[in-house]
Amino acid sequence: MSFQSVEEYLCDLDRVIAWARQHGVDIHRGRVAAYRATLEHATRRASDVADESPTHADLFAAISETWGLTYIMGLPDAVLSGHRGKLKLLADGHDFYSDIAPHEPDQGRDALFELVTASLFHRAGAKVALEAPADVDVALGGVRMMIECKRPKVDGRFATNITEAFRQLRKHRASGHSGAALVGIDLTRLVNPGAGIMMGMNEDEAVRKVDAAIQATLKRCSDSLAHEATFEIDRSAMVDGLLMRVVCMIYDDATDRPKVCQLWRLSPFVAMDSDRFRTLEAVVSRLPTFASGVLHYS
Repeated sequence: MSFQSVEEYLCDLDRVIAWARQHGVDIHRGRVAAYRATLEHATRRASDVADESPTHADLFAAISETWGLTYIMGLPDAVLSGHRGKLKLLADGHDFYSDIAPHEPDQGRDALFELVTASLFHRAGAKVALEAPADVDVALGGVRMMIECKRPKVDGRFATNITEAFRQLRKHRASGHSGAALVGIDLTRLVNPGAGIMMGMNEDEAVRKVDAAIQATLKRCSDSLAHEATFEIDRSAMVDGLLMRVVCMIYDDATDRPKVCQLWRLSPFVAMDSDRFRTLEAVVSRLPTFASGVLHYS
């Protein structure tokens, strides 16, 4: 996606609202309505409004969530059929990140992450399905994958979310489902909890800084994962790795226009040099926003 003005993001959100209505779902309420109001407010001249402009964190939430909602519009009707309930959830939850308690359910953003993950693989040419049986099921390059999606909001939820995903994937295995198994995990809130600005001279430097922040996050969380998951991460689940995502926003200094980027990384739970993982990495590397290279969680 190119750099866009706030007005263009506002138009995108209106398109998403219209798209959802075509599926019989009204999402112009709750947090989606708040994002629209924030974007509309940000488009006005300072002299036209009596109150203060939106904070950076609130504008980050409005733009990045609008980007995510726009991203899922490419999912085929066949994938969304029977999942109107998931679309209805999209407007649920607190308006902005600062209002969400660490252990509070956040079903709207959870549903959006699942749909964005499905859309990511669909854009790579995969056949995707929702809740069949995992959150996202994928067939790409002759490889079938089951992905359970998690969004920890604080470091302490990282291990809890992963062990929960292992239990779910173990259950799928016990029910006779085969293929690679991944935990899709959105690390955005852990890497950038305050929706702050990470300065970079260019995109390559920005990517390196995000990678370093991911590594620091995984290092912080690895001890708690080893302690909590000792009896959960075992061979019965046969989980291949973490598929990690971080969402960030880049500004073009010349135009002061933002661009939302998502960076995906793969971290193995099995031997990196195994045929099993090499096959998986070769397939996942075809994803449009997957950056080459593997990150270790420990």
